[in-house]
Amino acid sequence: MLARISLIIAFAGILLTGFAEQSPETLFAAANKAYDGQLYDSSFKLYKAIEDQGFVSAELFQNMGTAAYKLDMVPDAVYYFEKGLKLNPGNDDLRHNLELANQRITDKNDEFTRSGIGNWLSNTVGGNADQWAILAVIMSIFGAVFFTSYLFVKKNWIQKSGLYGSIVSWILTLIFVILAYVQYRVASDSEFAILFEPSIDVRNDPSEAASIAFVLHEGSKLKILDANENWLKISFGDKKVGWVPKKVVKII
Repeated sequence: MLARISLIIAFAGILLTGFAEQSPETLFAAANKAYDGQLYDSSFKLYKAIEDQGFVSAELFQNMGTAAYKLDMVPDAVYYFEKGLKLNPGNDDLRHNLELANQRITDKNDEFTRSGIGNWLSNTVGGNADQWAILAVIMSIFGAVFFTSYLFVKKNWIQKSGLYGSIVSWILTLIFVILAYVQYRVASDSEFAILFEPSIDVRNDPSEAASIAFVLHEGSKLKILDANENWLKISFGDKKVGWVPKKVVKII
């Protein structure tokens, strides 16, 4: 009980000084303590303050999604788990949490499980673009060192080792560059959105006066096909296509 009271007092202190005055590290630590103390609403607000400062990470989005899930904010949970997976597609915890959140939405659709060779590779290898890019740089340095030894060291075994080592290093460099590019493309892909209205009439044309094509409910994942100033053309499932107002969705 005393621990819970101390957490509430600490959160009140952060509120008084203002979220913007706190460092992301301070807010993150406070958010984690609030979550551990089952103050999920306070925890989510603190994580959101970090996001509002412009900081993003798979860990942050995972924690935001988990806090939202505890608060029965299912669209937010789906949204943040999806955002986390864009940054770290191979994260099993995020994938598991997303599956749990998706069990609580009304409109089921397995079609939007990311498909294609690039997405399969992204999901299989995991990591993110920065990690693979760093490995590519390291391997390229190794390749340069091996090749230098091949050129300038006259011992036969060192020359052979240098030649083969440089070939292997540069092959790995190429592989890591490809993986970095794949993960970058997945992270920058913004063709999907999450619906945040309890229910919405999807229209056949971008107008409130247009006929209703079908109805969707909160938490649904939509594929964006086209857009104008106020409307998005979306698809859901194999054959369901229509228009929804931009204001009712958040793009992943």
